[in-house]
This record gives sequence, structure tokens and C-alpha cells, in this order.
Amino acid sequence: MKRKLIHPLWVHIPTLVLLAGYIVYWLTQIDHLPTRIPIQFGVHGQAITYGSPWLLFGITVFLSALFITLAVITEELWVRQERQKRFNPLVLLDDLTVGALVGFQVGYLQAAIGGRMDVPFHWIYGVGFAGAAVAAGVLLERLRPFIGTAAEAAIESTEKLQQEVADRLARGERILYWDVQNPRYVSFLSLLVPGVLWVGAGLQLETNLWVAGLLFIVGVLLLLFYGGQRTLVTQKQIRVRYGFFGITVLRLDVSTVRDVKALHFSPLQDFGGYGIRRNRRMTAYYLCGDHGVVLTTDKGRKILIGSNASDRLAAIIEVIAGFPRREAAREEA
Repeated sequence: MKRKLIHPLWVHIPTLVLLAGYIVYWLTQIDHLPTRIPIQFGVHGQAITYGSPWLLFGITVFLSALFITLAVITEELWVRQERQKRFNPLVLLDDLTVGALVGFQVGYLQAAIGGRMDVPFHWIYGVGFAGAAVAAGVLLERLRPFIGTAAEAAIESTEKLQQEVADRLARGERILYWDVQNPRYVSFLSLLVPGVLWVGAGLQLETNLWVAGLLFIVGVLLLLFYGGQRTLVTQKQIRVRYGFFGITVLRLDVSTVRDVKALHFSPLQDFGGYGIRRNRRMTAYYLCGDHGVVLTTDKGRKILIGSNASDRLAAIIEVIAGFPRREAAREEA
């Protein structure tokens, strides 16, 4: 039976130990806590909202589980994209956040048991717990074995496609080629999350108009990205658009392109994530996958456009830009 997760889960042990220790500590101290404690503080540290200690416990466990889940997903993506062993700083996400969160809560609980509940952030506990978890996480990440990725997919033959595009250009026909990246997580973020934000805005409308307005605006901005990334290639331009309304984030004249290469890269290792990214060599536009097309302009600028059919995209741009036709080939980032 094929394993769904290929990275070793023991790299997350420090955070799991912290969360388990917090749960045990809470259960042994719950009888010593007041029935109502401050659970929300203002910018100056004043208590705003009071509630049951169990509510604070539930929020802490939920947020910790959320950050642990994000760290597991991030580490799995990193390992699946790994072509040589590299240290993954993103795996420390849960160690840092959960360590600080648990540390703050332990310090706060001890203060609450002693009758002082006016200090929401106990920095000594937060920094101490987070520092210990990060140190352990760094050690385990260095001990993580290199697993490697699956073999590269076969390169698509684009000779027939290039000939077809060349013939259409010779007849003076219009060329309009679309390349789309629209992964499920984009639809999730651009539909469900705005809905949650707008509900929150409605709840905050009577008590905090500024917060309600901010939540509403952020929800609208996320909604604009519904539809993913769309790359349009014509005889004159290459455009990268985002969302249903086609917000243009890149416009490049074909006449300025001096080189075209299909590229196999590692999104997390080479650029640290997804979206519009940049490293020392190039600017990248992609939402999923690990293949794309690198364009080099006449000014030496390098641009990576992510594509699920990078061989086809590179072949079409080559013909339109007037480069000598060649069989598709991929390079490693």
C-alpha cells in the first residue's frame, strides 16, 4: 500500500510534546482557576472580554493543531520537491508558533492561579518555550534523511504543435493561446475564506467599525483571485492574469524575449512558496506544480511562468518570437 506521507513525522515531535504537555498541565490545574477569566485584551493590555477558562483552552488547542497541520503539509511539499538535501526553515513554523503560544498560556495560567490576570503576554515563558522547540526542531530537521523525488515525467514532443503555429502565422491568422493554473486551494481561499471574513465583519459591525471594514476589504481582495492564474500568448504580448476579472500582473512584449526554456524547479526551495515570488535570479508567477517556462528579455531580466504544460507553452512562445524550432528540453533550476 502506497504511503500518503513520505516525510518522517518525527520531525514534528517537539511541537507535539509541547501541546501534549500543555493539555496535561491544563487538566491538572483547571480546578485552581477562577470560573471566568479575561480571554481578550486591548492594545494597552486591558481586559476586554471575560469567559470560561475552557474557551481559552479550546482556542489554544485549535490554533496549535492548525499550525501543526500547516507544518506537516509544508514539510511534505518540501520533501516531495527535494532533489538534494536542504535544510527546510519552514518546518520550524509549528515549533515557533506553538512554542510561543503554549509558553504564553502557561505563564498566564500560573498568573491567573495566583490571582493576577492583567498581563496577557508572559514573554519569558513564550520565548523560552519557543526557543527550546525551535532548537529541537532544527536538530531533527538536520537528522531527517534525504528521500528524493520521483523520476521526471517524459518530455512532450512539440514538433507538430510548432509546425501548426508556424503555418497559422504564415497565413496571417491570429494566435491566441491560454495556459491556466487553477488549483483547488485557490478556489477555497477565494470563496470560503471571504465568506468567513464577511461573517466576521458583520459580527464586528456594531462594536468595531474599523475591524469590520478591514475584514470586508480583505475578503473582497481574496475573491478577486477566484479563477487562478491565466497566461495569454498572442503574436505581440505575453500576459499573466489573476482571477475571474483578469487582473494583469505581467505584460511582456514578445519582441523583447531573447530566450525561452522549460524549467523544472522546486517552489519551496527555490522561491519559498507560491504566487508571485522572487529570488536573486528571477521573478516567478505560479500557483501550483514544479514546471514552468523561463523567459529572458533583451535587458537580461528573467521571468518564470508556471505551467502544467510547460513544453507546449515554451514551444508556442519560441515560434511566435521567431526562434529556430527545437525539440522540447527541460532544465533544472
